Formats: sequence, structure tokens, C-alpha cells
Amino acid sequence: MGLTSSCRFWVGKEEISVRGTRYFFSPEMVKSGMQEVPSDIWAVGCTVLMMLTGEPPWDTALVSDIISHVACESPPIPSYISKAAEDFLRGWLLFEESTGENDS
Repeated sequence: MGLTSSCRFWVGKEEISVRGTRYFFSPEMVKSGMQEVPSDIWAVGCTVLMMLTGEPPWDTALVSDIISHVACESPPIPSYISKAAEDFLRGWLLFEESTGENDS
């Protein structure tokens, strides 16, 4: 199986379609199918994390497991990297839980 995936899954009563490279799925894409600038920012963070560790963001190749992780959390950042690298990654792999409230 190649690295690029396409799948459909249900979030509550809504069906979501996810396309792209599984290790770079963003929270926005997983939750709403939206692929815009935030997805690109997330992908850069995942790329840098993979360059630092030599491993994908999560220790699984299953698309369903990756989707579950991305929907709930940022990838784990290893403790052995520098503080500057950690700060950089936290800025690019920012995961914000939805409060369900409108901020406007």
C-alpha cells in the first residue's frame, strides 16, 4: 500500500472524506475534510518531526489509528531534542481542542 490514502469515516452523523499522505493528516482535515493553510502548516511540523526522529509522528501505519490520534492530540515530541526545536515543533503542531463555542 502506498503512502497516499483516501478514506471515508463517520464523525457523529457526518461522513468525512480524508485524502492525502496519512502521516501528514491535519486535525482540520480529519475533523471537517478541510485542506487549507492550517493543513500545510501541520504537514511542515510533521516533516520536521520526522527529520528529527527518523520516525513518523505516531507509531502506527493504520490509517484509522492515525485519524484517531490526529483528531485528539498533537504528535508526541521527544524529550531529547533541544528546547528551540521543541518550541518550533509546538508552534507548527498546535492542536487546539474545540470548545464548541463560537469565539466571535
